[in-house]
This record gives sequence, C-alpha cells and structure tokens, in this order.
Amino acid sequence: MCFSATASFVASAGLFSASVYMVKVVKRLNFRAVVSVVMPLGFSVQQAAEGCVWLALNNGHQQLANNFGLLYMFFGFFFWPAYMPLLGLVNESDHKRKRAFAVIMVAGLIYGLNLYLPLISQHTLVQTAIVNQCIAYSMQFNILATFSYIPNGFIAVPGSIHNILYLFFGSFSMLISSHRSLGILGVMIGIAYTISYTFYTVISGSIWCYFAAIISIMMIVIEKNLFYGAIMKKYDIR
Repeated sequence: MCFSATASFVASAGLFSASVYMVKVVKRLNFRAVVSVVMPLGFSVQQAAEGCVWLALNNGHQQLANNFGLLYMFFGFFFWPAYMPLLGLVNESDHKRKRAFAVIMVAGLIYGLNLYLPLISQHTLVQTAIVNQCIAYSMQFNILATFSYIPNGFIAVPGSIHNILYLFFGSFSMLISSHRSLGILGVMIGIAYTISYTFYTVISGSIWCYFAAIISIMMIVIEKNLFYGAIMKKYDIR
C-alpha cells in the first residue's frame, strides 16, 4: 500500500477485521462461504507483506524486501487470476455459467503459474524500491524453460497481452455471473486496475492493490445479499 509501513499494516488489520465480520455474517462456514471470506483475508495478508517490504527497505535490507515482495506478488500474479473465477463458480447456480467459470478458473490457474513460477525459480527477478512514497515492483518475465520439465515453446506472456488477460481473469470474467453484485465487483476492480496502470505505471502494482483491497470490503455487503437471498429462495419468500 502507498505511503508507509504503518498504512499497510493498518489496512491489513482492517481487512482482517472485515474477514472476521464476514464469518459472523455467513453464520455457517461451508466451502462457498470460505471462498468469499478469502477475498478480504487475502488482501490482508498481501498488505501485511507490503508492510514488511517497507520495513525491510527502510532498514536497508534489500534481499529481505525482495523476498517479501515475492510473497506480495504471489497474490498479485498467481492467486487473484484463479481466485476470482472460483468466487464466481461457487456462487453460481446456473449450470452453463458454472461450466464457464470452471474453464476460466483452470485457464487463470495456468496463466498465474506462467507468471509466478519464473519468479520463484530466480529470486533476483523481483526487485523492490520506494518510488514517490509507494513501493515499486520491477520484474522480468523470463521463459518458463528455466524449468527443465517445461517445453521451450511455452514462453512468458508479452506485456500488452498480459494486461488484457489479467483484466479478464481478475475482474471482467465476473460479468458472466448471474449475480449482479459480483459483476459490479469485477467491473470496479477492473476500473481500478486500468486507472493504476494508465496513470501510475511504475508503481501501478502497489496502487492497484490499494484500490482493490478497499473494493474487496464490498464482499461484506455481497455476502449478506447472497446469504439472505439463498434463505429466501429456499423457503420461497418473496
């Protein structure tokens, strides 16, 4: 998150509190509810990781900062592209839409692995720095052939295509959902991503996650609507 380590840790604590509150809202932690709760909880861990990046950089520990940056990018590169379609899947009742979400989720998982595996194979690929009171993450997208068991033809995604794919997997895929609120959530995250990468190119990763973390609190309202909507449907309450 922008500004400071304190801001990141405060945001992390707030998102964790939102996760705890969501547990009370859902009343029963089935798989669908757990997936929903994971959204603010995931952003909480991600913001805590960035708080640790701040502390490490401020104390001159570059390699430690890069390691926490790798944790931060786990969520940014690997987790969110697969999680958002999963969120749509577990909250969907229409069979055709469920199949579509399942296909997108698998594709998002493969896409996320394509981005993240090269980073964990070579820690030097992730570099963190403080730029304009924000954390900047610089990375090189090497080919997956750094792993001997992956075919040489499977190469990293070019930057322009990456942005389109990331927007689709991480936000606009939610427009498939029959729940309007989830579609709105996806669009808001997509707008936040577009603004971040258009106006804050160097520090876009930090800015986008700040916006998305705030937007994720919407899950409290969405979860309430889904929970009480399910009860009304079960007992045919109109």
